[in-house]
Amino acid sequence: MASLEQIGERNIIDNIIMERFRNIKAQDDDCAVIELGDEIVLLTTDPAPEPIAFQLGFLDYYYYGWLTVIVNLSDLASMGAVPKGILTATVMKPEMDAAEYERFLQGVEDACLEYECLLLGGNIKDGVSFSSNGFAIGTIGKGGKVLWQSKAEPGDVVCVIGEMGAFWSSVIWFQEKCGDLVISREEKEDLFRALTRPTAKVREGILLSQSVGVTACTDNSDGITWSMINMARKSGCNFVLDLDFLKPSELFLQIADRAGYPYENLYLSGGDYQLVCTMKAAQVDKVREELNRLGTPFYQIGYVEEGKGKALVKEKKCFYIMNDLSSERFRQHSMFVNGYKEYLHMIKTSDIRGERYR
Repeated sequence: MASLEQIGERNIIDNIIMERFRNIKAQDDDCAVIELGDEIVLLTTDPAPEPIAFQLGFLDYYYYGWLTVIVNLSDLASMGAVPKGILTATVMKPEMDAAEYERFLQGVEDACLEYECLLLGGNIKDGVSFSSNGFAIGTIGKGGKVLWQSKAEPGDVVCVIGEMGAFWSSVIWFQEKCGDLVISREEKEDLFRALTRPTAKVREGILLSQSVGVTACTDNSDGITWSMINMARKSGCNFVLDLDFLKPSELFLQIADRAGYPYENLYLSGGDYQLVCTMKAAQVDKVREELNRLGTPFYQIGYVEEGKGKALVKEKKCFYIMNDLSSERFRQHSMFVNGYKEYLHMIKTSDIRGERYR
């Protein structure tokens, strides 16, 4: 029988988990959704990965606590939910310094305060290594709707809510210092914030949930390529990424160039916890204006067309099958087992353009 590494995360979900539980209607989205009377309740659980900041020498458990909350609230945000509370389950080595655990709790507390999310409790136990899991609950607010991954329609516009490429460009900067590239103090602070304190787009998700014409949404934790591939196959439409729509900042382009990365691969990577969504073209300007008032970047990166659930890359007049450049768990380039350098090697040496489509 094949190993999980040979199968990979996507096939584990599709062909093992969903297949086994098809008779009890297992859900496959960013959150589980249940109706309790007149209220729509969303549930999600996610383990926090070890912060990559640790591997770069920034060993502060505050970042672990912050990330434990963010990875779960980002799932709630992607479906338009208002966070109500979170539980955490933490495994700690007996010899862990109590001060480090206090820093972890400070990160949890600050993230909960930032997003007005109650810490409902949880569990602690001893073990051979540190790990942290979260379980979060949210509800759909008045006037809102559940944002599914699968409801995109031909003619929709594909958008990204939140800064693009900030996380991995910050990793590269702090790892390599990018040779002779000199950046300002403010730019360095922005990079450090992207590395250590990513944000969940909670307000933005609620706004999308309450906006007419927004059709589908997912959170981008692993990479925009997978977000588009996954939404395309679930919607049964083709998602088209237009490379002409990508407008990276000058700093981003300089970092990518100095370190030798194809800019589009780095720009479409994960770790920033953006929302990838689709909406009617007539709705784009209104949503953009509302997000500008929140101070949140908004990018139009492509469109949805009739098709058979494929994700495509458009470069000038040519179309290609999109290669998945995300960090897929259980694969060789999974940063959770093999470290971030293996993933960056894949990003550096791969082409987002697969075989010619038309």
